[in-house]
Amino acid sequence: MFRPREREEERFISIGEARAILEISEREIEDLVARGDLPAYKIGDEVLRFRKDQVSDLKASWRIRRELFPGGTRFPSTAPDGSLDHTRAAFADRLAERDALENSRLERIRDFWYFNDFYIISIAIIVVLLFIIVAGR
Repeated sequence: MFRPREREEERFISIGEARAILEISEREIEDLVARGDLPAYKIGDEVLRFRKDQVSDLKASWRIRRELFPGGTRFPSTAPDGSLDHTRAAFADRLAERDALENSRLERIRDFWYFNDFYIISIAIIVVLLFIIVAGR
């Protein structure tokens, strides 16, 4: 009997197997599929299948994110309403914090000067004029 070789990237797994690999609930998997983060394939009208390599890649990307953002939340964690959207917001907050720490004092001084240069120059001119007026008496 002829059996076609099964390539690893074409191996399909069930929702239960994907749940076990990703260590998340079925609802979270459905949210990932709805957002387009995890491609799903329908067999018939009801059964969802996933390519094992895509599920493994998703888990690996979560692992990388955990290493880049230690102390962050578990991937993915659910909000009280069951959605996963807050994880993206958490990453954006983490990136903003990291960028804020990278700003040096010189950059802060430049920003301060950029936004306040008119006021600083005006005060300097007023002080010089006051000095000339007081010294001229």
